[in-house]
Amino acid sequence: MQRRSRVRENNSLEDISRSRNAGSKPKVDDSKKQKSTFMNVLLGALVIMIIVVLIESESNYNAVPVAPTKTATNPRLKKPETITEPVETMLEDTEKETRSLPEKEDTLTEKESTKYDKPPLLDVDGSKLHIIFSTDCSAYQHWQSYMLFFSALQVQQPGYVTRIASGCSDEEQEKEQKWHDEHIGAFMSDRFQVHFTPHFSTVKKEDGSKGDYKYFNKPFGLRDWMENGEGMGIDHDTNTPVDEDVIVILIDPDQALLRPIRADFSDETETITKEKDYEKYPLKVSHGHPIAQKYGLGAQWRKFNLEKITGSADSPAIKVTSDDGFKHYPAGPPYLATARDFYQISLKWTEFAPGVHEEYPYLLAEMFAYCIAVSFLFMDQS
Repeated sequence: MQRRSRVRENNSLEDISRSRNAGSKPKVDDSKKQKSTFMNVLLGALVIMIIVVLIESESNYNAVPVAPTKTATNPRLKKPETITEPVETMLEDTEKETRSLPEKEDTLTEKESTKYDKPPLLDVDGSKLHIIFSTDCSAYQHWQSYMLFFSALQVQQPGYVTRIASGCSDEEQEKEQKWHDEHIGAFMSDRFQVHFTPHFSTVKKEDGSKGDYKYFNKPFGLRDWMENGEGMGIDHDTNTPVDEDVIVILIDPDQALLRPIRADFSDETETITKEKDYEKYPLKVSHGHPIAQKYGLGAQWRKFNLEKITGSADSPAIKVTSDDGFKHYPAGPPYLATARDFYQISLKWTEFAPGVHEEYPYLLAEMFAYCIAVSFLFMDQS
């Protein structure tokens, strides 16, 4: 009985304690509360003091005069001397001092004079290279051309470099030729040339109206240069270029050279390609084997009306498989081919480009036309 009563008494005390704790908030230690309040006040005071100091220093800085009103109050400041000597005498003394200085040589040092030597005519393997790029006569592409010529000079690009400028007026052509002769031909290399062509970018629509597609200047300018350019020309008996072995490299005017472009890409340390069958797909430009940079064009051109564009229901371009279309024909600049092959490409390129643009009047139309022209000419060799 005694044990039970004690248990009951303990239980009742615990119940009372729980009920009190449940109905009341825990007490906060007064010392901690006072410490927290003190720290907040102290931080606030420090912030106010810093702000006051900054404001005062800023006002003092702005209040400092640019120059003291009296030099006598500061012995470190000297009173400026009054100029009494005539200006003419001072000028004579200056001229004497200038004449006494050693004259600077106008000639370049040996290192500087060899830095911009004329690029070599032939490549290391004896091949002759000719870079060309198509522009209009705008100031924008004028400076692009200058940059490209200068980059070719810096990397010592072998062979020739020619700007094909289309659609210049007589006045523009005269001005551009003079500027080129003075700043490109005379200073850099006489193998850096400019070739002028007519305006080729006019588009004739079915309703008789005219539009403009400036990228027509590329294929048509290429053909004009190959037929009429300096050092070029066509043997009309064979319909081939006079110098059919030269490697023609077509690039865009906004492409600068970081190293020379060559016709041999067989060095695996310098060329990235998935194709390893070098016997079937040689990585060196030769007759029948043009090479170009692969672009992300895919094989979209295979969906065009190739029979209408090429004028033949039996066109080799129609026979290109989807796999080969993705692998070998989505090409862009730099385009490389022998002059013999590039002239044939230019003929088909200019033939197909208007039809492609008529069906696809957007950017890349002339690039798709190049894919069709090359597949038309070289599909049987791939």
